[in-house]
Amino acid sequence: MVNKARKFKIYSEDLKQLVLSEVKAGLSINRVSAKYGITGTMTVYKWCKKYGIETIKRELIEVPLEVSCNVEKEKSMKKETSKTTASDENKVKLLEYELALYKKLVEIAKRDYDLDLIKKLDTKQSKK
Repeated sequence: MVNKARKFKIYSEDLKQLVLSEVKAGLSINRVSAKYGITGTMTVYKWCKKYGIETIKRELIEVPLEVSCNVEKEKSMKKETSKTTASDENKVKLLEYELALYKKLVEIAKRDYDLDLIKKLDTKQSKK
């Protein structure tokens, strides 16, 4: 058996800095790797670690039980309801799901970045 020697690509510092600037801007490492033809995402993760760049934590967002229950109810009720009612229920389901995503976003911003994104309605506005 003949062992094939692995060929390693050597990337220029300019390319590394360009890739890392896009990662800092918030693009996903997978997308940036594909854009610049970098095979495997570990290369970019290693660059981030080497240059002290924090990557964004990817978290699974759980759909609340109420939303998933509504999906099941919609499936069972779909046979009984008309098309317009079903489309209205789809819109409601989508809005409930978006609300759950926004709530999770606010929670992550507060926890990881110490940002309070919720507007306080009882505060007095300053006069200009």
